[in-house]
Amino acid sequence: MIRRVIIILKRLLLITIILSLFAINTGCGTNDDSNQDAKNTSQEKLLTDAEIKDIIYHSEKTAVDILNLAIKERMEGIEKPPFESVKLKLIEHYSTEIVTKLGVFYESNCEGWSNLAAIFPFYEREKLDEKDITFEVIERGKDKIIVFLRDPSDVMQMELGQPYESTYILENINGTWIITEQK
Repeated sequence: MIRRVIIILKRLLLITIILSLFAINTGCGTNDDSNQDAKNTSQEKLLTDAEIKDIIYHSEKTAVDILNLAIKERMEGIEKPPFESVKLKLIEHYSTEIVTKLGVFYESNCEGWSNLAAIFPFYEREKLDEKDITFEVIERGKDKIIVFLRDPSDVMQMELGQPYESTYILENINGTWIITEQK
């Protein structure tokens, strides 16, 4: 009986040693693949052209939707909500400086403008993919992107008297891409 207990204890000791060695070699339940995945997610990938276009589109669409409220007040007498109540939607897409400028424009009921397409020509996503639109990424980093856009369409010629040209600066702030400058 004692001999049997000694054999069982030896086997348990052997199993414990094997499991301990296994745990040490595999990193206590983690493996190299999961460590590599963690490294890959911590290194941000560069945005594609399509992702950049989507950011510009969503930003301009939001601005047009909000500024149209001001135009409707001026042209149709429909009371617009206070800027403070719509400002949060713009902050998701633009820097504080741009939102402040849009706020002044909003409060003036977009004085002097009836067609916001001349200011925000890419509020329709498909416009960014038209063949005559120049879309050039000047700088593509993990925290900053600079894009040059040119729209030589007849609509822009009529509205502005020249082709629409603008440089958009996008920055990744706290994990969210926003437009911080537009020249």
